[in-house]
Amino acid sequence: MMDSQEALDEVLAAARLPKQHSPEAMPSELVSEAAMEAKMRRPPEVTAKHDNPMTVETIERRDPWWLGGKIQVCTLCVMAAIFLLLLMYVFRMAYRIGGCDFKGYLSASKSLWEGGNPYQVETSYPYLYPLFLAFVLIPLTFIPYGLATVSWFVLCVASLVGACLSLQRIASCESRTAMVRYLPTAGLISMFLLFQPILCGFPQGQVNPIVLLCTALFYGSYARNRPLRAGAWLGAAIAIKVVPAVLVVFLIVRRQYRILLWTLLFTVLFCTLPVIIVGKGLPAYYQSYLNAVVWPSMAHTMANSRTHYSFAGSLACILPTVPGIWLKIIAGLIVTAGLLAVELAAVGFRRPSRDIWCFCGYLVGCLALSPVVELHHFVLAAPAVFLLTVKTIVDHSWTTRAVGWWMGAFVACFVVAVEWDETKLAYFASLIILLVLLFLANRHQQVTLGTRKETQVGEAVASEHGPFPSLSAASLNR
Repeated sequence: MMDSQEALDEVLAAARLPKQHSPEAMPSELVSEAAMEAKMRRPPEVTAKHDNPMTVETIERRDPWWLGGKIQVCTLCVMAAIFLLLLMYVFRMAYRIGGCDFKGYLSASKSLWEGGNPYQVETSYPYLYPLFLAFVLIPLTFIPYGLATVSWFVLCVASLVGACLSLQRIASCESRTAMVRYLPTAGLISMFLLFQPILCGFPQGQVNPIVLLCTALFYGSYARNRPLRAGAWLGAAIAIKVVPAVLVVFLIVRRQYRILLWTLLFTVLFCTLPVIIVGKGLPAYYQSYLNAVVWPSMAHTMANSRTHYSFAGSLACILPTVPGIWLKIIAGLIVTAGLLAVELAAVGFRRPSRDIWCFCGYLVGCLALSPVVELHHFVLAAPAVFLLTVKTIVDHSWTTRAVGWWMGAFVACFVVAVEWDETKLAYFASLIILLVLLFLANRHQQVTLGTRKETQVGEAVASEHGPFPSLSAASLNR
């Protein structure tokens, strides 16, 4: 009896009301808020002792030392130092004999501006994308090469960071204030896991971070029920690089036909923008693109090389007697089964914290299904790695023994085994493991700090504010 009286006194004190007021005389909202505040002030053992059904179930934990404020500042400094070292390496690659991929982009842009065919420029790094990228990079051909290189590097870094943070903002299951404390540590861990793709792609000036940002902005617009913007961003991503076209399946499964129509229109628009410069010669340019890039990549040989490989090519190294067409079918079925499992885990849950794992799964599927894969392409897996890392740090109920084993297997395959694996099968094994982790994350019931009343209100306005009501609420615009 004394314990119950003490709990009631704490509730009344938090609400700043006289003790003669009873809970029955207080508004239910005031009781709930006061109980939650009093519960958060009490030690964990008192919280467990005076548990009240009117309060929010909150688990209090003290952050480990490696999540402290000073450690987070040091983490940011380490990340900044790594990117500065990468910038020095970028200059070394930019001015070496033959240049880098970015120099090939600029050569294609200059050729396009002068009326030439970008796909016929003699360079160490030929242009392999639709004409939209060469068109938008024309302004960089009028500034010094060193300044253009620095600008492109900064844009790529900002795109990678912005893509991960924008998706994390949607997937966040806690308040923004709580999440900011963990992001530097999660970013450094993700950078360590993806250090090889970053070291390979950024010094070469690869366009993959820009494509990743466009796909992330597409998902953000889709989640906010903005079909025009979603179609524009996905159309831009496809017009830069064809690989994100896999996300069309993401839209078809969700019956987002308006976004699909806008995507088709913007893709055609962006791909045909160079007609302003080349005029009637545009069809001939794209015929060169098909003959020089698309058809050879589709008919890529099954043997893996040091820099170019595929899932089917890796399977050919361990199954040399199986015909190539069957290896491609087997590889496609494996990846499709993984994506289907992630999709089925999200059935009935149209929330950003669940549907976003499917989106990350499609980005991983782009890599596994691509006929030609290079190491820098694995930057597309950055959102999956980053979001899973944040979830592991924040949500302690997620880190079960099974999840730990799968994460250990991913690190063993992607970071360790690739050093001696000549078949490159470890890379694709790590992608399959990522799909398994995304499936487990989709099944997991996340811990939220919002009240039950807020959850019910969010579900009530779902039909009014699009598929993800929490993204239309004012909390996301704070």
